[in-house]
Amino acid sequence: MTQEVHNMPQSTDTSLSKKQVKAVESVRSVADIDALLASAGDFRWRDLGDRPGNAATVQIASSPASALIERVTNGIDGMLELQAELHPGSAPSSPRRAAREWFGVPREGLAELPKKERRLLAENIRVSLEESGEAERPTVTILDRGIGQHPADAPGTLLSLNENNKVSKPYLQGAYGQGAAATYRFARYTVILTRRAPELNDGRDDLVGWTIVWEDPADPDVNKLPVYRYLVDEDGAIPTFEPGLLADAGWHGVKVTHVAYELRGYKAAYTQPRGGLWALLHSSLFDPVLPVLVGGNRKVDVRAAGENSTRVVIGNAARLDSAKGPAGGDLFVSYRNSETFDLGKATGRDVGRFAVNYWVLQRSPGSKSTTEPTASYIGPDQAVTMTLSGQRQDSESRTWLRNRTELSFLVKNLVVQVDVDGLAPLGKRELFSSTRERAVDSELRDRIYSEIVTVLRGDEELRRLEREERDRLLAQSTERIDEKIRERLRKRIDTLLKGKTRKVKRPERVPHNKGGGGGKPRRDTDDSHLGHVPTTMSFLRDPITVKQGGMTTVWVEIDAKNGYLPDHEDDLRVSFDPRLEGKVSDVAKSRLLGGKSQWRLQAAADAPLGEFEVEAILVTANGVISCSVPVKVIEPEQTKKKEGVVEEPDSGPEVRWFRRIDWDGLGWDRRTVGEVKVTSGETLILLNRDQHLLEASLDRNKKLSQEQIEKRADRYLLPVACALFEQHEAMKNADPTPGEEYVKGELERLAEAVLLVIDQDAFAEQANP
Repeated sequence: MTQEVHNMPQSTDTSLSKKQVKAVESVRSVADIDALLASAGDFRWRDLGDRPGNAATVQIASSPASALIERVTNGIDGMLELQAELHPGSAPSSPRRAAREWFGVPREGLAELPKKERRLLAENIRVSLEESGEAERPTVTILDRGIGQHPADAPGTLLSLNENNKVSKPYLQGAYGQGAAATYRFARYTVILTRRAPELNDGRDDLVGWTIVWEDPADPDVNKLPVYRYLVDEDGAIPTFEPGLLADAGWHGVKVTHVAYELRGYKAAYTQPRGGLWALLHSSLFDPVLPVLVGGNRKVDVRAAGENSTRVVIGNAARLDSAKGPAGGDLFVSYRNSETFDLGKATGRDVGRFAVNYWVLQRSPGSKSTTEPTASYIGPDQAVTMTLSGQRQDSESRTWLRNRTELSFLVKNLVVQVDVDGLAPLGKRELFSSTRERAVDSELRDRIYSEIVTVLRGDEELRRLEREERDRLLAQSTERIDEKIRERLRKRIDTLLKGKTRKVKRPERVPHNKGGGGGKPRRDTDDSHLGHVPTTMSFLRDPITVKQGGMTTVWVEIDAKNGYLPDHEDDLRVSFDPRLEGKVSDVAKSRLLGGKSQWRLQAAADAPLGEFEVEAILVTANGVISCSVPVKVIEPEQTKKKEGVVEEPDSGPEVRWFRRIDWDGLGWDRRTVGEVKVTSGETLILLNRDQHLLEASLDRNKKLSQEQIEKRADRYLLPVACALFEQHEAMKNADPTPGEEYVKGELERLAEAVLLVIDQDAFAEQANP
């Protein structure tokens, strides 16, 4: 196909001097680009991907931050592909297995890699921020020391769109060949340097290729969309120079410099736990297969961390799993668990399996911190993070999680990861789109997220921690609520809920103002007395009873250290009586903690009735251990209904005031109006007595007596509490769920309107006594 080039004087020489090469390597601003083009002689522009209509593909991403992450994963792929070429007899089935085999990353992940080795490995993929001359748009450089591309191949690889360069390489993360191209939209210019590893050039000249990509606006009156183009010589190839002219003559790989990049939301010093590039990389690369080095030399970076400083990015999973615990002084992981769910067994389709990993973060008693425990790990819109090869591909908000799990008080402490590395190719095709910004709205996604809810709701330790957190916070609520106001509020809620019922457990209510959490004691997860290799395994129910079309759980005891499952799940085989083949399956297993793992069994609706057997066999370093137990399949009608669960009308909420001292425990700030927390046993409406608008209207108003302050607070409480409840009901099924910042702003405007009415009414009363 003939390639079209544009706007070019003829050129016979695009070779560069050492000074010009230095200019290419050190580009930081638009002025640098102008100077480089002025000194580079004549050149041409070639359409990116050889498509004049390439804007539709380049502009497919909506987030500059997400697009930038694709550049980083390209760097990881470059490192993996180099090793693939250097190990032709090796064919790992996934990027994570490749990292273990070629780079020595431990099976348990980067958290177990010694710090020195971690940093040495991270040196191969570097992300840095520089001044661009535009305060709001830093220049971002991503450099890797991977395989690189020969300049002659660049138009079909680095500068292509939708080419299938990675689709047949399971050890690489990319597939669609377009993700990183989305970054061009958010940069003024992009400078690319590439050099293929010299030993892999197959006899071709060892050269460094370079080019500049830019958005050509064309004629807006004629063209609806711009065209993305890159610099080439008269033959349509990217310019080249000798490797000896590089500052580091031994470098090979790819270096991409995005000049004046629109890094919205992450312009703070790169070290900042919120709003910094370090935080973005840790949350977006939640569990990366290789570590990454991040640094910055802007004034804000130097002030925060010193000149030429760098930090290693290992992902939030490794930070949370670190033996030293999370950074932050008084912050600690109070509970960590996981469950692996086999979708293939559960659905009868070859879609593979996934894991739900979750952590509870809490602060030490007496902590002076006012930030949410999870603030340096995730944002409110990323309470649930779905990852593929450690990169975030999808997420759900804290609001989504709160509305479905009945962990209203604990949700601010929860970090949840859904690891879908174990999905089969069919499952990945169904779940992901080419943009990788969000999973496809599909039955498979719905099934995965419904299982997340099942896992979290079914974890007894999470429920215990929820009760403990609830009691602790409610014990602090001492503000008086007028009983007349309570009654009016209940009547209003009854009206809103007319005709609605819900399941209410009796007795479930935990007494107010009592600590300790009630219910079952804290789960013992200590593994100090357990060995690294198990010697025994046993089912803790005999028999296991499961109804047709239902599920049941059973605890399995294994005398090994925490995490032996799922780390050695490939060494475990569970088999059922042949008569149950395909009818009863072990669909899920929780992480081994304190010598116990909870397994879920699922029976098909047509599973044969009767008593059968299930056997578990585990291959260990010391030999094979096994155990078996009867499995009894019964009819659904034979299952007794849970005692104490009835359908009755919702009786209305309890309402409480909270003060500034309680904000940390609730995850509130001065703008928070309040929130609703609903479980199957109760509805609580919590209001912020020190909300800044309310505080300014009442407590700082020197003209008001204490009696007037209390009267106005009562008048404020009723409409605002009703609005909070109505909003909570409306958001239950909202799709998409509004972001927390949007909701907070709407409630703040409501509170302001209510206060305005109260002030006007009071003024009218004073004018007409």
